[in-house]
Amino acid sequence: MIQYVDIRVNEQSFELSRSKITSEICFIIEDQFFPEKNWNDFVVVILTWWLHSLKKLMLSVDRSPCDFSFMDGPLLVRGKKIDNDIINLEFVREKLNGDEIQLTARCSVNQLRKSLIGAARKTVKIIEAKMWDTEETRKLRRLLNSLN
Repeated sequence: MIQYVDIRVNEQSFELSRSKITSEICFIIEDQFFPEKNWNDFVVVILTWWLHSLKKLMLSVDRSPCDFSFMDGPLLVRGKKIDNDIINLEFVREKLNGDEIQLTARCSVNQLRKSLIGAARKTVKIIEAKMWDTEETRKLRRLLNSLN
C-alpha cells in the first residue's frame, strides 16, 4: 500500500547560533512521527543532505539505498527505489548491536520529492525573511534552484 510521507519544519522554532540554524523537523507517516514530533536539528544542513540523497535516489538505476540522515542522534531514513516512482523507506535508529527499524513505509518518489522540496522552500523563505545568510543557506538555495 502506498503511504503519504511528509516532511515538516516548524517555522516557529527556527534559531540561529554561531552561523548554524536549527529548527524542528521530522518525517510524518500517516499519524506517526520520525524521529519524533518536536525533533530539533540543524535544519539547513540536513535538508541539503536530503536533497543530495533525493537526487541520487532519483537517478539510481541499480536500486542502491540512499540515506536521509539526521545530524543529532544515530537516526536516519533509508530509502530504496523499487521501481521508477515507488520507494521503500526504513526509519532507523542505529545501534552498536545492529540497526533498529522503527517504522517502514512505501511511498511515491515524486510525492517524497514534492514534500522535501516544499520543506526546503519553506526553510529558505523563513531564513530569507530573517535575513540570515550563511554558507550553509547559500548551499541550500543553490541546490534547491538546481532541482526546479
